[in-house]
Amino acid sequence: MSRAAPLLTALLAGVLAVLPLAAQSQSAGAGRITPAADGPVVLPAPAPEAAPLATPGLIQLPPDPEAVADPAEGDLPGGDDAGPSDATGLVAPPAPPRDSGASTAASGPLPTEGLMPLLPLHPLPGQPLAGASLPEPGILRLTGERLTQIMTIYLPDSAPIPEKLVLTLQSSINVLPDAAQLEVTVNDAAPRTIPLDQIGAFGTVELAVSGLRSGDNRVALNIRQPHRIWCGPEATFGVWTEVDLSRSGAPVPGAAVTPDRGGFALALRAQTGTGRPLAVLSDSADPILLRKVTDRISEAMGGNGQITLRSFYTPGPKSFASVALIPSERNQVSFRPGSSGALVMQIEHRPGELPDLSAHMPPPPPPGPGLQVLRPGNAVSLGALGHGDVIGNTHYFRAALPFRLPDSWLLLANQRARLQLHYGYSAGLAEGAILLVKVNEQTVRLLPLDVQGGRLQKPLDIDFQARFLHGGVNILSFEMMVPGEPADAVCQPRQGDMLVVLASSTLDVPPSPPMELAGLIRPLSGLDSPGVLPAEGSDGGTMALTAARISAGMARPPRPDPAVRLYVTDISTPAALPAGPHRLRLSRLQEVLFPVLPATAAVAPETAAPVAAAPVFRFDGPGDEGPAPATSEGPGITDWFQGISDAVFGPEGALATWRGDIRDSAYIGSRETLESWLEGRHGVALLMRPDPATPDALWLVLGPRAPVDMIAQSLSDLRRSRLASGEAALLDADGTWSVWSPITPPNLLAMPAPGQWRTVLGNFASWSPLLYTGLTLGLALLSILPVIGFLLITRTRRGGRG
Repeated sequence: MSRAAPLLTALLAGVLAVLPLAAQSQSAGAGRITPAADGPVVLPAPAPEAAPLATPGLIQLPPDPEAVADPAEGDLPGGDDAGPSDATGLVAPPAPPRDSGASTAASGPLPTEGLMPLLPLHPLPGQPLAGASLPEPGILRLTGERLTQIMTIYLPDSAPIPEKLVLTLQSSINVLPDAAQLEVTVNDAAPRTIPLDQIGAFGTVELAVSGLRSGDNRVALNIRQPHRIWCGPEATFGVWTEVDLSRSGAPVPGAAVTPDRGGFALALRAQTGTGRPLAVLSDSADPILLRKVTDRISEAMGGNGQITLRSFYTPGPKSFASVALIPSERNQVSFRPGSSGALVMQIEHRPGELPDLSAHMPPPPPPGPGLQVLRPGNAVSLGALGHGDVIGNTHYFRAALPFRLPDSWLLLANQRARLQLHYGYSAGLAEGAILLVKVNEQTVRLLPLDVQGGRLQKPLDIDFQARFLHGGVNILSFEMMVPGEPADAVCQPRQGDMLVVLASSTLDVPPSPPMELAGLIRPLSGLDSPGVLPAEGSDGGTMALTAARISAGMARPPRPDPAVRLYVTDISTPAALPAGPHRLRLSRLQEVLFPVLPATAAVAPETAAPVAAAPVFRFDGPGDEGPAPATSEGPGITDWFQGISDAVFGPEGALATWRGDIRDSAYIGSRETLESWLEGRHGVALLMRPDPATPDALWLVLGPRAPVDMIAQSLSDLRRSRLASGEAALLDADGTWSVWSPITPPNLLAMPAPGQWRTVLGNFASWSPLLYTGLTLGLALLSILPVIGFLLITRTRRGGRG
């Protein structure tokens, strides 16, 4: 028995040692990705933690912060056995083996759950502002105490109708949690409300909803989030709630989305809708083939997205869709899921060839309704221009209402336009509450909102200078500022609306003859994607890729002109810089486009201490006299006349000032050359037309740190605004254009109507008052010459008779 005890003890110890290892192995196996028997990779769904229900139908989920995807083998060429690592977007099965010869993956969908993402109905600005914005790709920010944002969710016909929405939210620390709430309305169903208690970190909630249907669904987010301390215009910018669009939407099973043309169309829509650029992955692609691919992708996106080019091995953010371009021994297009969660269109091609992409690319989205064109000469309501009632409920509120005027509209004289404003505001607004009415950022009226409120006001006629408007896109904006009462306490809740501008307000713009100020406007309006090319003599590889990215990110023009070209280059290849009358020195371009480095304190070199000079003494001799005593007389008559002469004729005198004023007002445009205009300015890119003799040839010179994706969007904005009435435009780092407009007269595009000749003369007179005055005086002199001649002849005849 004594000999068996040690053996039993050792055996029992071995069993106890094996049990924890087995449990650990079983636990690890529960979270490991295990391939199924038929090949697909199945991701286990995380078990949600139980939490008390704060609201009926509301389930709290643990936060799941989004990580940056590593270079995943699922996105690499030949990664056929990889699957998505998480359900961040659309779910699709893996592609078949490369040697199967199939053009589309045919295996079954993944038995896991994904999300049809929540997307903005209309494009949003990228800069944080009061209202809705996309400060980061995939992050929707709602700023202000009260606002409503319209979103959309698309459900494929093959998906069962979900009964819940998933929202991943976080709110700023300034939000008052006890009073902050989000109201969600799906289509015409009853609204559901959730509290905004995810402060400082993203948290995910599931909201039971009804009213979803196949196809497009309208989702209204109505938010109330008062500031926990302050009240006033400044407090508006301190309260915000962010929605992670990549983890918000309607859950659907993996079978709802298949890896084919339709599934890629859904993924591409989600990619562009969340503001994320589409990644085209390639390591050794021919720039010409790559350009063809990006042009086709850009066409499929309808000019509404951006494209970024990167290597397979470069880490990138998680995305819904991507495109892989792979050299191969055959031409083939297939679809497969990448391990980063993206649905990958894999394009295999032989050297110098591409497969037919038309059968695999999704069709371009239908063109949007666009901005309504205001026809001058008649009063047009804001509703007819496509805008509804404007309702403001924040202490700082701004609403921008864009509209279009015909491209050939131009008025430079003192004609008046009229806005008939139908508006009302709440009673009891704090003293100092105001409403600014602006036209293209020019304030045309300041209205007080602290008196006689609580009702709709009588229609108010606001007349303003028609020259504040221009052909193309114009902005009518309303900006409200209401101080806090008091400013250092929580705002009192309001039941009514603070400001209402009715859609029945009308805008009346006088007609114009068909004229325009010549410049970059005309060629830029017809620039299409195939016209963006690398400049001859530039780095063929780098500039070809850069031109492809710019062309892919530009919106499509309404009337493309195939003759317009935009040549892209940078300052690293002087031979590729443009030549012409407006040619610039390389040194000037370097001063303008090189980034400005912060000034550093210069260290003075060590020098020896100065040696004091030997003292020098001077003594008066016996016959020397001291200096003559100073007189107390004032300046003489000569000095007085010299002072008057300097005040009148000097470099800073009255005549010089008048001459400068007359010269500056002689013409509309800059008398400076492009070289002198750029002196002291800095930017990231320069758009120019170096030779007016070739009006369809534009050049874009990039700086060393030019943000290519932002440049594409900025070019589209410059084209829509039609503000490029000059021959060159400098792009700042914040996306703002500064335009150099030399002295160029207006262009008459067509024969005006008989009653419009007076307006034509008025435009020329306003363009150059000095020239108009000179011509008028010349005509007056010419008109009296016959009279003078007649008087002289008559007097001569009379003198001869006498």
